[in-house]
Amino acid sequence: MTGAPIAARLRWSDFDPFRLLWRGLTSVRFALALIGFLAAASLIGVLVPQLPAEMRGNAAAEAAWLEMQRGRFGLLTGPMDAIGLFQVFRSLWFTSSLALLVASVCVCTANRLPPVWRNVFQPQTRVPDEYLDRSPEATAVECADAEALARELRRRRFRVVVAQEGEAAYLFADRFPWSQFATFVTHLALILFLAGGLVTLLTAKQVQVFVAEGEAARPVFALDDPDHMQVYVEDAVGRFDATGFPLEYRTELVVYRDGREIGRGPVTVSHPLSAGGYRFHQSAYFPDGAALRVRDLASGRVVFDEVLALVDQATTPRIIVKDTAGAVLVDDAIVPTDFLGDAAGTTIRIPGTERQFWVGARPGDSETPWQLVVFETSRPGGVREIIAPGASLDLGGLQLEFAGVTSIPSSAVSGLPGAQGAAVAELSEGPDGLLLTVGPVAGRALALSPGQPVIVDGYEYTFEGRREFAGLTVRRDPGSTF
Repeated sequence: MTGAPIAARLRWSDFDPFRLLWRGLTSVRFALALIGFLAAASLIGVLVPQLPAEMRGNAAAEAAWLEMQRGRFGLLTGPMDAIGLFQVFRSLWFTSSLALLVASVCVCTANRLPPVWRNVFQPQTRVPDEYLDRSPEATAVECADAEALARELRRRRFRVVVAQEGEAAYLFADRFPWSQFATFVTHLALILFLAGGLVTLLTAKQVQVFVAEGEAARPVFALDDPDHMQVYVEDAVGRFDATGFPLEYRTELVVYRDGREIGRGPVTVSHPLSAGGYRFHQSAYFPDGAALRVRDLASGRVVFDEVLALVDQATTPRIIVKDTAGAVLVDDAIVPTDFLGDAAGTTIRIPGTERQFWVGARPGDSETPWQLVVFETSRPGGVREIIAPGASLDLGGLQLEFAGVTSIPSSAVSGLPGAQGAAVAELSEGPDGLLLTVGPVAGRALALSPGQPVIVDGYEYTFEGRREFAGLTVRRDPGSTF
């Protein structure tokens, strides 16, 4: 008999796994712990660098990116990668936790449905007198005619139930009982929000495209991808105020699929173009591009036709030349076109005079990192000097100042016909306007003005002008519907 009380307390239903799971999912403590875990994981995903989307699936790119992180995290890099800290929002444990939270909200909603349904359609119209005595919401009022009160409440759209017990009349009044279902609307909103995030993590597809205006249509996805498309940028626009603050980024875009136009229109950061089931957002703008075309004169074929993205910066000297009255005749960066020993420079002509100088820069020492080499080519026995940054030089009626070094857009160019190995392209504003310097070609740099071809060793080099680049984010996200 001593075991009877224990056996009486134990029931098979206590070991029902479905019931235990249901209790866990409806537990407030469990929900708070799960939300806290997801919040902490999201914080980690913000603070710890995440693998860029464009590198996912590329083993070489992922390995290179991971190797770069070793400089920051050292020996912890491997374990952090193994548990998914570099891809928190795509990790199995994060998506599983998110799905579990959605399940918990759904179960809590279902668990509340029966009592809310009873409150709406079968409310408890009679409560004990003790409840009215203890309830903080209860208020005592004088009422001599219960039927008159009931009629007035019905006139005000209340549902009224009157029960007479002896000399006491119990009155129940309720208006808009269906408003209690609003709790399920808010729960549904939360479920859809979480489910939308989960769908985004599992099914969203996104790629970044960098396209120059006027460039041949650029593929968005691989040729064997069923979503393969091509984009053509008619115009990339960037407007800035006097301080350089951006006012507008806009791209006039055309989208093709299988050689057929499927979309056309302006694209901005917040107003994408929809085409082919994807949205095309403006995500970047880059002004320093140069269109370069090279033609083989023997065959007449174009052997190089690219828009160069000059994403690097080249250091070049800046000089100022003044006359005896102090008027500025030259204020420009010197882009090298040829070399003299270890100095790289070019020949400049002083406007309004017949005088011509070769000016170039060469590395100095620790105290003077750069030196300016100057000698006059227009007259025998002209000036031949080397000066430091900030110094001035008397050129006989002219004053030349080495104003220091500046940076101009530059980029390495591979596969340039006529170049010995890798070439370098630099874009600058010369005395006669925009200038693209490319080289070395046949042992020297080519100074190309827009639309003015230069022929070297059977090749015709033409700078077709500056081109702007548009950075586009191409994205399809079924989760955004939720």
